[in-house]
Amino acid sequence: MMSSYTSVSVKDSIATKLLKVVFSIYLLIAVTVTLVHMGAEYYKTKDDILNDLKVFHGTFEAGLSQAIWDVNVSQENLLLNGIVKLPVIVGVKIETNDGISGAGVILNQKNEMVFLKGGSDSVLVEEKNKLFSGLFWYKFDIIYSDFYGSRTKVGEGTFYSSNKVVFQKIKYGFLFVIINAFIKTISLWIIFLYIGRILLSRPLFCLTSATEQLNLDNLENINIDIKTSGHNELKVLEEAFNTMVSKLLTSRNKLHEFNQTLELKVQERTLQLSEANKELREKNEMITQDLLVAQNIQKHLFTEYTNPPYLKIATKYLPHSHVSGDIYKIYPYENETYNLFLGDSTGHGVAAALSTVMANVLLLEKGRASLERIMEHLNEVFEQHLPDDRFMSAILANINPQGELRTIIAGHPPLIVIPANGNDPIILEGKGTLLGIFPKPVFMVQETKYKLMHGDKGILYTDGIYERENLDGKIFGIGGIRDFLKENRNHDLDFLLSHLLEHVNLYTQGKEADDDITIVAFEYIQP
Repeated sequence: MMSSYTSVSVKDSIATKLLKVVFSIYLLIAVTVTLVHMGAEYYKTKDDILNDLKVFHGTFEAGLSQAIWDVNVSQENLLLNGIVKLPVIVGVKIETNDGISGAGVILNQKNEMVFLKGGSDSVLVEEKNKLFSGLFWYKFDIIYSDFYGSRTKVGEGTFYSSNKVVFQKIKYGFLFVIINAFIKTISLWIIFLYIGRILLSRPLFCLTSATEQLNLDNLENINIDIKTSGHNELKVLEEAFNTMVSKLLTSRNKLHEFNQTLELKVQERTLQLSEANKELREKNEMITQDLLVAQNIQKHLFTEYTNPPYLKIATKYLPHSHVSGDIYKIYPYENETYNLFLGDSTGHGVAAALSTVMANVLLLEKGRASLERIMEHLNEVFEQHLPDDRFMSAILANINPQGELRTIIAGHPPLIVIPANGNDPIILEGKGTLLGIFPKPVFMVQETKYKLMHGDKGILYTDGIYERENLDGKIFGIGGIRDFLKENRNHDLDFLLSHLLEHVNLYTQGKEADDDITIVAFEYIQP
């Protein structure tokens, strides 16, 4: 244990900081008391001087009244000059019917400080320091008493004194008070700092030094004794620290024993985890291979079709994972017409993909029934055999060689037609409920008709394309698809689809797609 406790400078020690707080409070109190003391002493001395002025009134009244009664100016001036030589009087003023006379510093009728040398000639006094040069006075009537005892007022007198006189009387007392307060303050500072370093800083240094040396390798050598008497807070800290070290030593020994067996357990668990990981990798590879096979099967089921002689067709099929929840199917219907089916099952992955396979089988089974009956059949099977959280949106379009377009929508985004004559793209809205939610009495679809002209284009799509968001969370929207098609109407189908995807990617500012994307586009060629 280090014996010195000077590693913390005096100015940074807790004793000094505590002293600063205590001293600041003490200094405020001491200054306040000193100022009150000095103020009280000042006013007491001032009152004593006023009392002296009253006494001098009685002393000099007889001589002044006689000189005024006898109109003895020289005698009056002699008395006035004698009065102002008294230590507490700085001026005297006599006011009679004949005018004003006086000596020393007085106040004239304009309340200005003037200096008189006995008589009435005055010189204006410059007030350099009003605090010390300010006047105060005692005013009295001058009464003349004759031989018979008759009393006559012959004038008024005023004895002046000043703050300077007061300060001259109390300056040594003030100086003693200030020196006394200064000596007591410095003494208190030194004594408090010295005692604080012994009683507070040294024990705290012992604690901090031991804390800095503390580590698991030298716990046996750590024990502190702050050498303080009594059961105070520092003693409690010492006992708590030593108890903590003892507990750490016990825990370290237990930890050492545990570590000796832990390595064997880790090796055993590592081997088991390695074997489990190997098994998981093999299973994962099998699942991946199965998903790739399912992906190829699903792709072949949906992408194999023959272009009708009066239609050009282009598609984009982008599953979000190995297998997709989207399905499209293009197949001949009747009387040289073709059906274009596009469906979007809820969710992603295998469960959604199985819904698309089921839809493909049902289309093979009922694909040549009426458009309404095809949708009703899909709804019946889905509603009976799929879980409640599984359903599908779909759109079924039928086109004949004469350009007659019929569509049925089951909760799916509408088909968009781009007229070849330059008119704005047309959104073919339709009413219909999702497949697999409601039984037949509630399930409803409505057929929409449109007459295609030579060169008209149409596009079917799933929500994976128009629900993509930019970094601000704003979706691209069906309006975004319509605006793109309007600006690029003169390009071929492959260009439209590939550049539409690029345009959406630019809009999303690099934000990844989170849904399957399927687009089917056609162009009507009049036979």
